[in-house]
Amino acid sequence: MVYKTIPELYKEKFYVADFIKTTSTKLQVKVRVDFLHVILQDTLNARSITKAIATRTHGRSNREVITYVLNFLQSIPYDHLKSRNAMEGLGFVPPLTLIAINKGDCDTKSTALATLLRTLLPNVNMAMVFIPNHAFVALDIPMHKGDDTININGRNYVVVDPTGPSLSAVGKAHKRAKPYLKQKRNKLEYLINIPNGLKDSFTPTMIDLR
Repeated sequence: MVYKTIPELYKEKFYVADFIKTTSTKLQVKVRVDFLHVILQDTLNARSITKAIATRTHGRSNREVITYVLNFLQSIPYDHLKSRNAMEGLGFVPPLTLIAINKGDCDTKSTALATLLRTLLPNVNMAMVFIPNHAFVALDIPMHKGDDTININGRNYVVVDPTGPSLSAVGKAHKRAKPYLKQKRNKLEYLINIPNGLKDSFTPTMIDLR
């Protein structure tokens, strides 16, 4: 079997994140989506979409803008993306492809949510949170009574889950996520901190918790 290098996979837009050497005699390759790369790239590529959303939500509060984008992504049919037209069956497509093929799963929709909101609300701190078999977005916005939250860097971030298919509200966590919201950080798989700032000035960072 021929193993391709990480740069080769990047060039082919597979968005791989890393690989790990375990011993001198055995190489364990760990490949996952480089969500940071996707968000950075599609924040620029999705300007026409975010411009249209900004026009439709002009004059609305931040929470109303978030709700608009959230419901838009929740209404896209859920799909595990294992077919060959979904990045060769890898289970992930970038945000613009998600919208084009009109289907996606939790991490695909969460990546799209973070990408769109990063442009629409550049001064809101956000993170992508990954737990076993699920992913969602968390936003540093004012809490409303009853909001589900998760503590990140000493602050309570409001959970925003675009998975669908029901149009759940801002602050409503998926049933898979609820057991992890009050857990210690080591119970999470990893999270991506996406600092605030304009699209040309921010550099996302990832904290791997495994």
